[in-house]
Amino acid sequence: MEIRKLLYTSVIILFIFQWSPAQEFDIRLKLDESNCLPNTACYFVQIRSSNQDNWNLASQNYRIFYDGSKATLKEEASTSLLPSNRYSSLLFRERVDNVDASALSKDLPFAENMSFINYSIDLSNLTDGGIKLPMAGGWLLTSKLCFDLTEEASAAPDVHLDMVWGRKGKTDSYAPAYVAVSEWLESYSISPAQGKTYGDLNDSTGVVPTKFVTIEKQDILCHGDFGSIDLTYHRSNSYEVKINGDHMDLDRIPAGTHELILSDQNGCEYREEFEIAEPENLEMTIVNSEHPKNLNSTDGLVNVDITGGVQPYIYEWTGDNDFYSAEQNLNNLSIGEYQLKVMDANGCETSPLIITMDALTNIEEVKELSDIQIFPNPVKDILQIQNISSDVSIKNLEVYDLRGILLKSEENIPSFQRRIKMDDVTPGIYILRLVLSDNNSLTRKFIKV
Repeated sequence: MEIRKLLYTSVIILFIFQWSPAQEFDIRLKLDESNCLPNTACYFVQIRSSNQDNWNLASQNYRIFYDGSKATLKEEASTSLLPSNRYSSLLFRERVDNVDASALSKDLPFAENMSFINYSIDLSNLTDGGIKLPMAGGWLLTSKLCFDLTEEASAAPDVHLDMVWGRKGKTDSYAPAYVAVSEWLESYSISPAQGKTYGDLNDSTGVVPTKFVTIEKQDILCHGDFGSIDLTYHRSNSYEVKINGDHMDLDRIPAGTHELILSDQNGCEYREEFEIAEPENLEMTIVNSEHPKNLNSTDGLVNVDITGGVQPYIYEWTGDNDFYSAEQNLNNLSIGEYQLKVMDANGCETSPLIITMDALTNIEEVKELSDIQIFPNPVKDILQIQNISSDVSIKNLEVYDLRGILLKSEENIPSFQRRIKMDDVTPGIYILRLVLSDNNSLTRKFIKV
């Protein structure tokens, strides 16, 4: 995981005390990576002797300066980690916000947003007269400090908390807030020396993961398909991952709202909802069509409506005699078969729509055909045909709806059969087209009830 820095971390130990150099001690801050509190950073405070001697340290008073635009102290989660039967608990004395320290040091990255707290720990006890510090190389765990990240800091996956520590002399009963900030910072300097800076507060341990995970979604492109998620972890790489309580293929997630559940080896559990969106089904409908008036005319048309998918749409009409068009609607059509395919912006395609344009009348139609009648009209079950010559049969019978879609077709109906079943046609207005054995044809409108 590539860690993004918001600010360069400056965490410096400020030593202001009255002991001889032989009794100097170091303090460091170590991130609690097992912390499960969201948008909260907790640090272990550790101390040690600066040299090879181990000696006793009594009550100490501290001040921590930090960037108030990034964090605020979470007092209820901060605690002493020393044995309670021998040492006092962590005691917060004062908290001061919005200190302007820009005139004191140009090195402070948060001088205009400075906040600080004063606190103390009583390290003395009757038996030992203090707490024995480990020699250089070992660290003694004293307390844990927790900070709530501000909304601005929590917006990023990772953030550096800039902090500076100070200490007043051991003769002060505690670190009062009214002591001038300059008294704490007068010896402040950035030092890379071993034990003089928080050397472990670096890119690997000093960055606060404000989020457990970042979810990158791939919504469903085509209706009925699957989406996916890609997870970037910020606090651990050994999570058990479940979706809606089950182990699910992260590359085959259906549409809907889901719950991501992460569990790590420390018992921390993180939950976050996410949604996989899906476009509506891509569909096309013929809203209007007109067939050519006769075999030689080019006055047919078809209008279609497309819904669903993701616009813009791409239209591809193909037909007889190498016909091609990229328009949505077609005009000036002659008789023939036409096919439409539609593709949306995601590359999703509809099933082909096939439309047959046929002439409503034939140029060879004779006047006598006007005497042919169909009845009853409206018709319920059986449509009868009269006034066809006894030696002429029905070569083709076709029923179209008003959009020009062929709904029913029968061939080679003998001359003696004049009763046509219409009980399989839904109610509506239709066009009946007859092609007779003598190559004459006619059309009639009828109503099915």
